[in-house]
Amino acid sequence: MLQYKTGCYTGVGRCVTSFVTISDRSGQDTTAQECGRVTALQPMMRQAMLAIIPDHKMLQWANRRYLYTKAVCDKTVRMVTLDDYTRDILEQIRSSYDTLLELDDKPGDLVVINREWLRVNALLRSLVSRIGSSGDQTDLYSMIHQMAKRYLDSYYFAREIENMMGLYSNDPGRLRNIRIKIIESLHDKKFIDKIDTAVSELQ
Repeated sequence: MLQYKTGCYTGVGRCVTSFVTISDRSGQDTTAQECGRVTALQPMMRQAMLAIIPDHKMLQWANRRYLYTKAVCDKTVRMVTLDDYTRDILEQIRSSYDTLLELDDKPGDLVVINREWLRVNALLRSLVSRIGSSGDQTDLYSMIHQMAKRYLDSYYFAREIENMMGLYSNDPGRLRNIRIKIIESLHDKKFIDKIDTAVSELQ
């Protein structure tokens, strides 16, 4: 009945059809893409239901299904977004680590070392903030949050890099020293190994 009537209402039929399709699954197979579509169309969905469902009991049923679907979608979108966000951040940190490994300690490398170090630092701070505000206390996220916070509390190379700028920026020995110190810091407490493990679990 509901899907049949949506065909008569151009502009609102698609959002109501999406709602019915997802709600009939009872949330079990709801995908992030579907949830995103429903979330974006939620204001239209209520108006559409009011317009096309004159029967009071049917409207009550549709409203309950709407609220249930909205709750399922909100939870799914939050979870997927956090997983994707965390995996992307960790992959970027791994990329910076790989970049540092590949350097040859030649003139100009200090700019790259500084860029990658600042990138790692900023990414970890963003990750700590995001996980902390999410309220997710699963073992995986607790581990990621703790290791990121510990690293930030333990390592800070900005001053050493700044002191090298100018006079020592092209000194191969000093370049190698600061680069190796950063790489070793990323191995402390198996930090980089834990990143690889977390990325694998978040796939």
